[in-house]
Amino acid sequence: FGNTEEDIYDGELYFTDKHIGRLLDSMRKNPGLWANTLIIVTSDHGDGFNEHGIINHAVALYREIISVPLIIRVPELSPRISDQLATPLDVLPTIAELVGAPIGRRVEGMSLVGPIFYGKTDPARVVFSETNLPVPQRAAITKDWKIIGNIRSNTYQLFDRRNDPWEKNNV
Repeated sequence: FGNTEEDIYDGELYFTDKHIGRLLDSMRKNPGLWANTLIIVTSDHGDGFNEHGIINHAVALYREIISVPLIIRVPELSPRISDQLATPLDVLPTIAELVGAPIGRRVEGMSLVGPIFYGKTDPARVVFSETNLPVPQRAAITKDWKIIGNIRSNTYQLFDRRNDPWEKNNV
């Protein structure tokens, strides 16, 4: 792929896609396994490639860094896309509800069974993100808005997610 940061990232994506594909192909060859396996693919972060003057990850809370895939394959459920605002914290309660296993304590995330099966979304949901490198930052995100606060300098950026999904214009 090459030697730039983007080339290396593309190579990592290719490698991951190839081997997840091999795993899924192998599973499909065993109909019993394929018919009874819940599959979830996600990531912990994206990477910046100078969209906001940042290369890499962990140092900011812009879309390119914190928006990650969340792919959930439920046997015998047709593929669909949900517009539910979600977070990696939702994975545990979703798995627990899908397999009928009690969690045993309160957790921060919400089950995505409603959006997955019934299209029932929570349009008022707020999710949060944070980083502490190089300075502490916190973000609150809704379907329409995102605010990022720099804790050290007490400054904020506000983005209109509907009209500026790539967060280029601090309103």
